[in-house]
Amino acid sequence: MYATNRNAPRDAGSGSQTATASLTSPSSRTAARLLLFHEIPTWQQDNNYLLSGYRQNVSRFCNKLDYAGILILMWGAGIPTIYYGFICNPSLQVLYWIMTSSTALCCTIFTLTPSFVTPQFRKWRASFYAGFGLSSIIFVVHGLVIHGWELQKSRMSLVWMGWMATANLVGACIYAARTPERWFPYTFDNFGASHQLLHQAVMIAAWIHFRGLIEVFCNIRSQDNICGTV
Repeated sequence: MYATNRNAPRDAGSGSQTATASLTSPSSRTAARLLLFHEIPTWQQDNNYLLSGYRQNVSRFCNKLDYAGILILMWGAGIPTIYYGFICNPSLQVLYWIMTSSTALCCTIFTLTPSFVTPQFRKWRASFYAGFGLSSIIFVVHGLVIHGWELQKSRMSLVWMGWMATANLVGACIYAARTPERWFPYTFDNFGASHQLLHQAVMIAAWIHFRGLIEVFCNIRSQDNICGTV
């Protein structure tokens, strides 16, 4: 964010104008980054182009809701997968539901930590969510060991799940690497930034998962005695 100091005297050529010139110089622009409102110097916060009514606490609260929403989406995606994958093993259903819910709860507690929403934790956030998503490998592998590939492919929709995981991981990597804005500063400030690409990848992954669950549901409901062949 670049602005002139309207509080400075008109003839103060060596003070605010020098500071503003240094901010807008080509050498300093290469090292600039997108700032939150409370990170902007006080003398710049009265600029007419800044959105009025900004509240730091509201911003942090909304960030927490954003991260909590991601966790709810990931947790909710695992519940039906476990149900169909272990539809003939009720005890394993409960076991993995508890495991997934406990992991989601730990992630939620971490999300509510104030320092979690700061830029310094960007890579930690991406790693944390990627780790939570990859934890599903545990019950997927267990299901394969018990029932084999052919059966679990239809019960867990493993092909669709693989594409879902790929979409989520690609989005997380883009977010952590700050691609493409790290290579083209200022070009993607409004559209095409890494955070936007992350959410697009998550939406694509959600659709893939939903499509897979519909296929599993139809497959299981078409069989009269699904557990009789186990």
